[in-house]
Amino acid sequence: MTSLPGVGCHNAVVINPFALPTEAALFDLDGTLIDTHIDFALMRREMLRLAAEHGCDQSDLAGLDILAIVSVCAGRLRASGDHEAANAVRERALDRLREIEIAHCSRPEPIPGAAELLKRLHARGVKIAIVTRNCRDVSEMLVEHGELLHDALVTRDDVERTKPDPEHLAAALRILGLRDDGGSAAIMVGDHWMDIQAGKRARCRTVGLLRGRDPSLFDREEPDTLVDGVADLIPMLESATDLISRRSLFAAAGAAAISDAARPCEAPDLRERAGGEGTPPMDLSGVPCYCTHEHWGSLASFGMTPEGFRADVVRGAVPQRRTGMFDVLVDPYFGGWLAGAGVDIGAVAREAGVQALHSATPDEAARCWRSFRPRLASFELTGAYQALRLGLRSLYVVDIAMAADGDVARLDRRIGEAYGGLYPWYETAMKRAGLVRPIRPVHPEFFWKTDSVGDPAGEDRVFRPIMRIDPLLDLWREPSPRRDALAELTGTEPHDAATWRTFLGALFDRAASQGCVGIKQLQAYSRGLDFAKVADGEVLFRGDLTDAQRRAFQDWVVHECCKIADDRGWPHQIHAGTHNLGQSNPLPLGELAHRYRRMQMVLLHCWPFLTEAGWLAWQNPNVYLDGCWMPVLNPAFLREALGRWLGLMPHTKIMCGQDATSVEMAAGSAQLLREAVGGYLAEAVHRRTITEKTAMTIAHDLLHGNAERLYGA
Repeated sequence: MTSLPGVGCHNAVVINPFALPTEAALFDLDGTLIDTHIDFALMRREMLRLAAEHGCDQSDLAGLDILAIVSVCAGRLRASGDHEAANAVRERALDRLREIEIAHCSRPEPIPGAAELLKRLHARGVKIAIVTRNCRDVSEMLVEHGELLHDALVTRDDVERTKPDPEHLAAALRILGLRDDGGSAAIMVGDHWMDIQAGKRARCRTVGLLRGRDPSLFDREEPDTLVDGVADLIPMLESATDLISRRSLFAAAGAAAISDAARPCEAPDLRERAGGEGTPPMDLSGVPCYCTHEHWGSLASFGMTPEGFRADVVRGAVPQRRTGMFDVLVDPYFGGWLAGAGVDIGAVAREAGVQALHSATPDEAARCWRSFRPRLASFELTGAYQALRLGLRSLYVVDIAMAADGDVARLDRRIGEAYGGLYPWYETAMKRAGLVRPIRPVHPEFFWKTDSVGDPAGEDRVFRPIMRIDPLLDLWREPSPRRDALAELTGTEPHDAATWRTFLGALFDRAASQGCVGIKQLQAYSRGLDFAKVADGEVLFRGDLTDAQRRAFQDWVVHECCKIADDRGWPHQIHAGTHNLGQSNPLPLGELAHRYRRMQMVLLHCWPFLTEAGWLAWQNPNVYLDGCWMPVLNPAFLREALGRWLGLMPHTKIMCGQDATSVEMAAGSAQLLREAVGGYLAEAVHRRTITEKTAMTIAHDLLHGNAERLYGA
């Protein structure tokens, strides 16, 4: 180890770790970024005790690290054929370790400089991962307590092999979207030789933290740089002349930035250099996304009812069978894209030797993936694929773009476990992805029907319902089992204008009593949005109606629903664009907006009618725009919409939801959304159109503030 004049300690190697281009910084947690009081000696004794109880010889276990004791003991039992004992010792060991961690981490202490260093790295565009051998529950608590900014948190619960195995770091690098072997563009920082060994095996530059201890602590694995603590890295970061990632170099006009970076002066301000799309986006990773319009649960494993997706009809619905990876991937959205392009999902299953992709076990899923993966090659740039990929990567620490068989089996297994405790999983996933207050459009029957084996209380904790009125527009049919069923539920048989008003009043009252926050319709899938005002006497309410009579009935129902929403001050979400383009132009909705001024009309999606939707919102104080689904369709659509809308109207009239079929898709869509909004606003700051402070205010409003004011916090 070469000794240089110390920074914070004597006899420390202080080669600046930031002297080379840096794309990612990986950090150990306990002892590196935050101090706990875990009794590792107690952990070791407990692991050796469990090994002895299961008949494992301790003579050669004492020299192993804590997790290695568990792994070796379980491996020996498995090799002897006692798989049950192997699983039991592993479960008991991990449970006991978790108990000790929880008990000993109740009063964590911040490490000086840790939070500040992470903030400065993040501001420089360096991706940050925290890689820890602690369990996830405790790690999340510690990260939150220490206010430790990060892009990825990879715990022992997230990988098969932990540090010093390089797979632990490789998983973090994959989540960050980088090469999983470090490629010398990543730094690993830790206070133990195992951190350094893992970093070197993953081809990262390494930084060891002495924290007042003797440098011989790292004799087993010498770091590239050795300092006393993370605070000593801050002046090294500030003095680095080459701290520009390769990605940023290209974004900032390549050769010119490289030339500047090579000069012995401060790193160039990329916002001053870059123009247009080269401007680095604002970091909005900490800004919550209000989920204004979601279809979580629209997966095959939840099942269907005659009215539609079971989760939209039955309150508290949970999956009716095991949910696997292919339930999430081959959803109604992306699955529809695949089918529309001629991908035969059944053929994939037959090639893999399974009855159906949805029924595959975790091991079979890996085999299915080998057949499925080549068919995805032409879809990798699509918004739907990227939303799913990013969501799965952030929530399960598996990147399907680079997944091996073991990764796929692990992903499938974890999805099954997550959906086995559906509503707690939703809450956990939302917290990780920064998603809040999902609003789900539901059918009228939802407000009466509950899942006898489901979790209505969980439903109420997670979602807020908005009632679909489009099913009501089909109740003219004769016979109409659905109308009859709703009549029985409401106690009113609708057959003329008066009884229909009573019927609708009962539906709205019931919905309101169950927490409903508005109404929604997707009539644009099947007809135009020009809803004429029709007198009672011009309407036939049931029977064998002509096209004109059917349209008059539908127009009447829409106006009556709008009148009730207007009386209640409820928002009315209306699907516009994306399908049935000949009739889904939103311009005819101006009549409804003008007539029902207390009803806030929210135009959903809007693409490709961005100008038309913008004009309506510009001209009508009660018309709002929600770009939901655009990040999933194509993030470029959302960027175009932001450019057209924000230059025309107050930004307080614009919202950005996800419109995803699963929380996984929503998590990925939110990343695409934050990137699009952050990119647009960063360019506005670069042009000096607005200040950074104003840009951040706008970002908060677009992502959650405007929706909170409309739907409630």
